[in-house]
Amino acid sequence: MAYLILCKFLLAFTRLLRGDAQIAIHWPIDEIGTLAYHNVEKLFDACDSNRIHIVGAFPNPESDVLLLFANRYLIERDAQQQRQLKRIEPRLSALAQKIKQRQQEVSA
Repeated sequence: MAYLILCKFLLAFTRLLRGDAQIAIHWPIDEIGTLAYHNVEKLFDACDSNRIHIVGAFPNPESDVLLLFANRYLIERDAQQQRQLKRIEPRLSALAQKIKQRQQEVSA
């Protein structure tokens, strides 16, 4: 809860500093995957409405929080010890998979 309060305070402070300037701000936020999904969703909504883009990193590539990010990447090492950046899609729930399959059947 304290983390969310801090984020709301920083959001207000950022709006105050930016004023009427038509610019977008990028916020790096650490450990965002540890917060409850509905709280992260509210934080994303508040930031989106204020032209603030959240940039985050967390170790769980299967987190539901990934659904909130427009771009998702995974850094993996290949056999030659070189880092590889791979674009990933979040895991769909069983219900979401069935809905997607049904939509494809209807449109075909």
